[in-house]
Amino acid sequence: MRLYVSKQSLKIAHQQFGITPGRNGLYEFLCESPDQSREELENGRKTKTKLYVSARDRVKAEEIAKELQWVVGGRTQPLVASAAMRGPEKYVEWINTHLGFNPRSAANSNALSEYIIEDLCDASPTAIGAMIQSGYLVPLKNASVSTSVTVRNIDLVLYEKPELPRICVQLSVEHKTVMTAHGKARKNRYGDIIAYCNHMHNHRRDCIVGATVVINTSESYENPDAFARGLKRPKFNMEKVVKDTIRVFEVIPLRESPDDPNDLPEALTVIVVNYDGVNPATLVSGEGSPSLSSPVHYDNFIRRLAAKHEDRFCQ
Repeated sequence: MRLYVSKQSLKIAHQQFGITPGRNGLYEFLCESPDQSREELENGRKTKTKLYVSARDRVKAEEIAKELQWVVGGRTQPLVASAAMRGPEKYVEWINTHLGFNPRSAANSNALSEYIIEDLCDASPTAIGAMIQSGYLVPLKNASVSTSVTVRNIDLVLYEKPELPRICVQLSVEHKTVMTAHGKARKNRYGDIIAYCNHMHNHRRDCIVGATVVINTSESYENPDAFARGLKRPKFNMEKVVKDTIRVFEVIPLRESPDDPNDLPEALTVIVVNYDGVNPATLVSGEGSPSLSSPVHYDNFIRRLAAKHEDRFCQ
């Protein structure tokens, strides 16, 4: 969610509360002239200046949200701080209300798809967000996407409504999980992603193709499948195993243009969780997950999808 605030409000935030800009922040403020009208803000007719508030200032940002007032078009309204790119956190919350879920179920992928749609609309309000709101671009989960030779089920697509009954996809996201048996599973998921990318780019060469990989760090994961219940697994150095698994996906080259090879994604993210299949899960951050500068960090994944989409479909 983007917040429209006056430059004076930002100045107060900095002087009185110590809020400072940071490129990889959790909070994003759009700085506008105090005399700009609400209609102009909503229509995006004037250039916006972005200020990213760093993660270390999150608590301060929440504190000033209750105290600071901002002015737009002569109206005084409360500043409401909102966390950006909350897909991974919301996904873990979903896990914790569905303990024992099957990672291969549609319910699992649908939940993550919903959070990605929200973050894409926040990251690209005048392009993806506006196109979805107008009905031109339609989000569809578990979509049947065709090429000239085959049909494949895709977890999430944004397709062009005017092209119906043909499904013509501008952007897609496929979800993969590595819950256990990392050595074998990561190779299989790598192959799955290549096959998926190839299919989507055969469907449409300029399609923006993304993928998510959820990696589990728990050594005692209880697989919900009957054949695997109570299965005792050999002990590994999970810290190293997870690090190596992240690296497998982190080094996949990202597709820059429709002329690049079909079997590469435009964007990819790795989400790391600790979930034993029985107790509540936690989102893993810090050294056990992709760094803020990594191409597979979730925030960078969303921003890249949005940027690529705007570049190819909104010029």
